[in-house]
Amino acid sequence: MKTACSRAMLVQMFRRQRTEHSVQVPAVAEPLLVWIMNGNARVEECVVGEVWQGKDVHAGDFYLTATDVPYEMRWQARGPESFDVMHVYLGVSLLEDAVVQEQGRPCRIRETEGERDEVISQLLELCRRELLGRHGTSACFLAGLAQPFDLTAIAQAAGLSKYHFSRQFKNSTGLSPSRYFIRLCMQRARQLLADTSRSIIDIGLEVGYSSPGHFSQIFRREVGLSPSHYRQ
Repeated sequence: MKTACSRAMLVQMFRRQRTEHSVQVPAVAEPLLVWIMNGNARVEECVVGEVWQGKDVHAGDFYLTATDVPYEMRWQARGPESFDVMHVYLGVSLLEDAVVQEQGRPCRIRETEGERDEVISQLLELCRRELLGRHGTSACFLAGLAQPFDLTAIAQAAGLSKYHFSRQFKNSTGLSPSRYFIRLCMQRARQLLADTSRSIIDIGLEVGYSSPGHFSQIFRREVGLSPSHYRQ
């Protein structure tokens, strides 16, 4: 699991606001697993034009979705504890392989809303400890996003040719290295748009786009909304 956390999937941890009235969740190309690390909350979801559906969630519960339809979420934390969540973007095969290694038998991954699984919790707890051990409390650390993508340098660091690195990377994540890098940039941009008041130009620069127009174009392509509309 240590290797998977550091190389084969994107993991981010967030301390959420206690009350959120509406968050736009874009369609995701790969499975998204959201694990409640700490706290309790009433979480509700709604596809545009449909009725809100809600559930009380607690630390240890998780959501697993791979929807190709954008939807909205809202929540209200309960009790004195902070509401902390982990987002894990991964290929289904990666999670299935990890479960096989942990419990010695395969499992079928299905879309899940606010359920609990002790094996998955144990695996994600290991991942959290590794991230906190490497990066302290700033667990959303994503290094090098402001630098141009350099496949040659990345492959050399891994001790592989560009061809073999790209092939192994895509087998593990389902994405090419360049597409994965763009996904990292857009996830970081989404976090900054949602959680800070920094300007869109400043956020674009942080994730490697010196042209605001280019940043907006890529963000709209990946997320389905312009940066300004996503922030709203």
